[in-house]
Amino acid sequence: MRRIPDWALWTLVLTNLALLAGAAVSGLLLGGSPSITNAGLSALAIVIFGPELYRRVRSRQRS
Repeated sequence: MRRIPDWALWTLVLTNLALLAGAAVSGLLLGGSPSITNAGLSALAIVIFGPELYRRVRSRQRS
C-alpha cells in the first residue's frame, strides 16, 4: 500500500471537519435536517484518516 502524503491527509481531515461543521450549523440556523449520508461520510473519513494524521504529528514531535 502506498503511503498517503501528509498534505493529502491534512486536506482530507480538515475538509471533512469543515463539511461536518457546516452541515451542523446549517441545520441549526436554517432549521433543516442535514443530510445523514453526507454527515456520515464526513465522520467516516475523519475516523479513518484522523488517527493516521495524529500518529504522524506525534512522531514528528518526538523526533
